Amino acid sequence: MAGQMNLPRKAEGAQNRRQAVLRLVLGQAQVIGATVAVVLLLQEGVKAPAILATVLTGIVSLTSILLFRVVWREHRK
Repeated sequence: MAGQMNLPRKAEGAQNRRQAVLRLVLGQAQVIGATVAVVLLLQEGVKAPAILATVLTGIVSLTSILLFRVVWREHRK
């Protein structure tokens, strides 16, 4: 939290809430995307819609990993 030391307590709380909401939205997108991808794979096989759902879910997962494990962890140090 070294980068956040200059922020007032209220602004720091608002930033934490935004991060929590973003984390929740990305998590839900991962779960829904994975479910849709599996259903499409089971129903249609390996076709364009199933591959697209898998790729989009992978992009959301990679974004989440980069944000929460790399970028924001560095800000806390």
